[in-house]
Amino acid sequence: MIRQDNTSNSKRTTHISIRVPQHVADALEREAKRTHMSTSHLHNSILKKWTNWDVHMQSLELIPAPKEVLSYIMSEMNESEISNVVSKSAEFIKDAVMMMEGSYDLKRCISTLEMYMQSTGMASDHTNKNGVHRFTVRHKMGMSWSVFVAALLKQLFAEFVPDLEVKFEMSEGAAVVMIELGSDWDEHDY
Repeated sequence: MIRQDNTSNSKRTTHISIRVPQHVADALEREAKRTHMSTSHLHNSILKKWTNWDVHMQSLELIPAPKEVLSYIMSEMNESEISNVVSKSAEFIKDAVMMMEGSYDLKRCISTLEMYMQSTGMASDHTNKNGVHRFTVRHKMGMSWSVFVAALLKQLFAEFVPDLEVKFEMSEGAAVVMIELGSDWDEHDY
């Protein structure tokens, strides 16, 4: 089994020095200790999150929303309403991918969704076993959210690889989508 790495360690790095207010430095130091990581790693994580996603929030007209509220809203929807949200979300993803990546294809869609999940703290995983790719999203937001995630990914795959079968596993806290894309398919290779 091959585990897809969502980060690239082969990128060049550079040294920078910045001045920050003391209370900011203190807060960063406390958070680094709390999460058992180096302050340098924490700083890089924050800067990477900002450059990968946060910088686009205003132009994409995104607003932070409490997970509990989104979970409640989705749990009150019927199948038709969830389907409408999936369609609207797919339109948004296409616009976001084109704006952020300059082009729209399956690899860029999956990569952008991974960045989004990382930026929101939603756990995701992508494995490849003998060409069958398994995309797991751990959300802990209820079965309706799993139905939404699975339907959204199914719609995206149907747009780009309509002849491939998509399989699902769902629970109250996670959605898994499986599709045979081949052993050498990698969403970070474009």
